[in-house]
Amino acid sequence: QLRHADRIELLCGRSYEPTAGRRFDRVVSNPPYLSESERGGLSPELRHEPQRALFAGAEGLDVLSELVMGAGAMLEPGGWLLVELAAEQASGIALSCRAAGAESVQIHRDLADQPRVVAARFGGR
Repeated sequence: QLRHADRIELLCGRSYEPTAGRRFDRVVSNPPYLSESERGGLSPELRHEPQRALFAGAEGLDVLSELVMGAGAMLEPGGWLLVELAAEQASGIALSCRAAGAESVQIHRDLADQPRVVAARFGGR
């Protein structure tokens, strides 16, 4: 049983479309981030996934870029954007977060010691 299930709302749509006009303390996303060049070499555990859940344009950055560029308008002051991404995308997305106005950016590593999550704080309180 989920402890705070009554506080969870699941919405479906691209990027921030389903939440237009609302602001949040946190935006947490595991967006599609694979590049089109990776389409032919999927590992067996990913082959059952819907293609739109995996691939995000030529470099895999289409959705990540949307999330970063829109974060300032979607987050309350001091809010955090956390996104999962490919290891090779972490430093570029961290720079994009800073360019989009993030005042604090952190890169977190996974259990294999690979950069896997960028956390960016927008606008202090």
